Amino acid sequence: MTTSQHHSAANPLEYRVLTRADVACFRQLRAAMLADTPEAFGSSPQDEASFSDAEWEARIAPSDNALIIGAFAGDHLKGCAGVFRHRPQKMAHKATIWGVYVDPAIRGRGAARSLMVRAIEQAGRLPGVRQITLNVTGSNEVAFQLYSSLGFELCGEEPDALQVDGKFYAEKHMFLRLAEPSPPPSR
Repeated sequence: MTTSQHHSAANPLEYRVLTRADVACFRQLRAAMLADTPEAFGSSPQDEASFSDAEWEARIAPSDNALIIGAFAGDHLKGCAGVFRHRPQKMAHKATIWGVYVDPAIRGRGAARSLMVRAIEQAGRLPGVRQITLNVTGSNEVAFQLYSSLGFELCGEEPDALQVDGKFYAEKHMFLRLAEPSPPPSR
């Protein structure tokens, strides 16, 4: 697994792909992200409360089709972005970026952009991927602007896509076409 550094005077971060050894810190960050911005994610803490240790390990273990990139400050996971390539043959040319989150204490310092750049790079390395998709809460203008600045284009908006505590949130659907797709998987 590759690691890379992003240094700022206030917060040096290390970026790397999560492994099974990172289950505990990912579970902790995941609980924090679902509590901090429940309107940004399709899951709730209740949905994930019953996951077994094996399910958590399988969720974060890198595979040929999926991985999660983490931003670490020392031993503390401060941000993440997931990537998966769709499995059905008719959709295998697409990857999706999901679960993008940065701890509020380090927001505004480039961590989200660094995670997204790495996620795009990783998605582009997946066999046959030509396009990357993602969803963003309609009211999250900061994330929308970040994704737009990285080349993602809006391709639709779903009203009332999520319901949190009786309030409905729209989701914007975005895509990024890759300049040079990786070779298709051999069959």
